[in-house]
Formats: sequence, C-alpha cells, structure tokens
Amino acid sequence: MKMKLLSVNEANQKKEAFLGEEVFLHGVLKYTTENVLIEHWPKSEKLDSPNPEIWVHTGNGPFIFDAAFLKRVNSKRVVARGKIELNSAMFSQDPGLWWHTHFSATALTTYKKWQEEHGTQI
Repeated sequence: MKMKLLSVNEANQKKEAFLGEEVFLHGVLKYTTENVLIEHWPKSEKLDSPNPEIWVHTGNGPFIFDAAFLKRVNSKRVVARGKIELNSAMFSQDPGLWWHTHFSATALTTYKKWQEEHGTQI
C-alpha cells in the first residue's frame, strides 16, 4: 500500500483520520536546540490557525536525529516518514503543548532527495 504524502495543513485538519498510520509529511524544517518543527509550505497556503506546524519527536527507539543534519536542513523543505500522534506521552510534562499535532519520525530527508527517489512533485 502506498503511503500518503501530507502537507502540514492536511495533517492538522485530518489528524484523527491518520492517527497512528505511517505517512510522509512535507514542509519546512525549523530546528532549535529545544524543538524540531515542520512548518507548512508554501507560506501562501498557510492557514490562519493556532497550530500552523507539526511538532516532531526527535529521538526514541530506532531513529534518533543527528543534530548536524538538522542544522544543515534547517529552514529547508523536507519530507519526514512517521506517525501522527495526539496528546503524546513524550510531551506530557507540559500540558500546554497537548493541542499541537505531534509526529514521531522514523526517517527524515530533504525534499529534493525524496523527489528523486519517489518521482512525485508537490
């Protein structure tokens, strides 16, 4: 079965439908020492909503982000593979973050590399 490629808008609007399902998520990566987010791309289609981004879980289990790679792709288009989560236990210490959509990534690549491998243009 082919995995669905979601924009940040689609993931936020239909998160319950894709909850726990493995998907591709595309957008612009924003990396700080405290957070990894994927923001909607293109900006012209950004919805006026309280959560125009997806919070990305940065390490647990088989996939742990490499900080050097995150710095290199910061502010660039990326595609992440993983699962959408709601009210994730990984953020349970801060209930203020619960309304955000969370994404547990198993892979992350640049949009250009993903497009070369999958032949799909967004």
